[in-house]
Amino acid sequence: MAAAGNSAPSPNFFPATMNLMNKDSALLLKAKQAYYFGTPIMSDAQYDALEDEVRASDPGSAVLALVGAPIPRDKLLQRAAHQIHMGSQEKVNSFDELERWWKNRYKGNEEFHASYKADGGSISLYYDAGRLVQAITRGDGFEGEDITATAALFQGVPVHLSRPLSIGVRCEAVLTINDWKKVDPDQKTNPRNVASGILGRLDGKGAPLISALAFDVDALAPGEKLFETESQKSKFLESLGFQTAPWIRCMGLGAVRSFFEQTRELRESGQLPFWIDGIVIKYESLGIQSQLGMADNRPKGQVAWKFVAEKCESVIERVEWQVGHTGAVTPVAHIAPVRIGGTTVSRASLANAENIKTLGATLLAKVTVAKAGDIIPVILEVLAANPQTPIEIPQKCPACSAPLEKRKNVGGVDSVVLFCKNPDCEARTLGAIKRFSKSRDILGLGDSVVAALAEAGAVTKVPDLYRLRAKDIENLVINGEKGVRLGLKRAESICSEIRQKGTRMSLADFLGAFGTRALGVRRATLMLRANPELESLERWFDGSLLDEAFAARAGVPKAGAIICDGLKEKEAVIRETLAFVTLERPEAPKEKAPGGKTFCITGTLPSGKKKKDYAGPLEAAGHVLIDEVRRGLDFLVVADPNGAESSKTKMAKKLGIPLIAEGEMNSYLTCRHDAVLMGEGES
Repeated sequence: MAAAGNSAPSPNFFPATMNLMNKDSALLLKAKQAYYFGTPIMSDAQYDALEDEVRASDPGSAVLALVGAPIPRDKLLQRAAHQIHMGSQEKVNSFDELERWWKNRYKGNEEFHASYKADGGSISLYYDAGRLVQAITRGDGFEGEDITATAALFQGVPVHLSRPLSIGVRCEAVLTINDWKKVDPDQKTNPRNVASGILGRLDGKGAPLISALAFDVDALAPGEKLFETESQKSKFLESLGFQTAPWIRCMGLGAVRSFFEQTRELRESGQLPFWIDGIVIKYESLGIQSQLGMADNRPKGQVAWKFVAEKCESVIERVEWQVGHTGAVTPVAHIAPVRIGGTTVSRASLANAENIKTLGATLLAKVTVAKAGDIIPVILEVLAANPQTPIEIPQKCPACSAPLEKRKNVGGVDSVVLFCKNPDCEARTLGAIKRFSKSRDILGLGDSVVAALAEAGAVTKVPDLYRLRAKDIENLVINGEKGVRLGLKRAESICSEIRQKGTRMSLADFLGAFGTRALGVRRATLMLRANPELESLERWFDGSLLDEAFAARAGVPKAGAIICDGLKEKEAVIRETLAFVTLERPEAPKEKAPGGKTFCITGTLPSGKKKKDYAGPLEAAGHVLIDEVRRGLDFLVVADPNGAESSKTKMAKKLGIPLIAEGEMNSYLTCRHDAVLMGEGES
């Protein structure tokens, strides 16, 4: 759907004509996929009747053209690399900031493409000759999880395109308001979080409720050039059978501002079919976008204008001090319930003890509450305090009564957060178990079940999860579920989930699952990429990270000591858990011929060729092509060695790896091939 012109459309324009798949087409897509997966949801006669209805009501529906075979589920949630890095966007929060962005970019041009910024999870879809072959979650931008079989069930994801193209398409996976209500009738959760949970399921449950909104093309076949503007790209995506978020072509920043204001009014009045958190503004010309390039993995030719967080007034009724898995003791205010952003909020973060003092917060204080990032409720300001009822700052851990302390942060100064000094604090260990379960996405093992297991003494630390037996926990009573008994079937399902998802994992996933200080899955992954020595688990515990030079090579010059201390604190539990886990080793590096070189290719090459197009020729010539920048790499091949820096480019420069253009690689490739034919380097 498009609207072109010098100004934004009328307030009622988008909701009336939004390009979302209609109900019958969505049901037909669901029926097609269910049939191909061998679990039909309707009879052949019902299917034929539905198809006739869609043909009559929506003859242009891409669903009518879909034919195909089932997509295998055996690769679900395995790690998969993106062909092109999935970066993020620059953000502005006001029109003045938008003007500054424009003046710092390409102020001679004022033709823009603006669209809704859907609030969901980003995914990449890859097609070969028009057929869906892979869908990958955003992950860390370099690699995510393979969700191909699940994504095939999403609304707006054609299994076959209307043209036999080999192409990559980026989408935002969202839950519409109506579908969110089906999952959570009371709207106590957040549609973004619910959608994220559905993306991570192995069984595909809830997948047909997800809508995929296409917004970009990130890979084309060599030599393919289909459009020169963002509007052409959006129309192209729609012609292939994708849904797009509402968009408009704007002449001038004034039109962009009008579009933003009208969109904000629609959002606040509840007239939009899905959650959005702003609009995305791009230069209409793809040539200008290409000319501007990238900075810190953010395209300089586009920006997200975010909405100011919705605020409401409430009253602090009491304050609870919670103990997290790292030992951090943080205050949570229980407030008089208010509606913010479509959900009822009765708790809000006060961050830390210093923040309470800065705000001047007290019990019974009248406060302003907002959702940080539209997700986490926080207290923004105190409108009227009550000096007679101060908030008491604890001196001891509220869970175990151990002394509290302030720890040094990465800058070497005391943090403002209080920490429990007792490593065996029950609240900390319970939090660690919950963290591990959520990290591995163990279905059925929610907070209330973990709490019940801990209360019954069945689980006191992470490795105890692997010792659970269904017959031992089937009679467990879940207090958070009104005293419901767990039952044998549910107990067996939980134990099966632990075996399926908790016994094989990468080293980064394993270490990140424990939630040690300053070390999550993402940071562990980046550290392993930067320093292959860390592929040995022992290097994490032998004190190497205390060495500033080693920590710098691992990419954590300021956090090395903190990470080391955190790991040491949990070393016993980590090693005990390791007895139940098989660490999946990274693929062994390919051998190169004597005198051969190791190449890595990043970005879109001028020829349009992809990495896979060079894999065979390089190998035949005695070279090796790898997917990441690391020590031992001879050359990083980039579109323009003097152009904008990507994260891979920065890492290569940091490691002293030369940057070369595609032409240089080809000439080197030819020279090496000739040398191999002549028998050089083989003595």
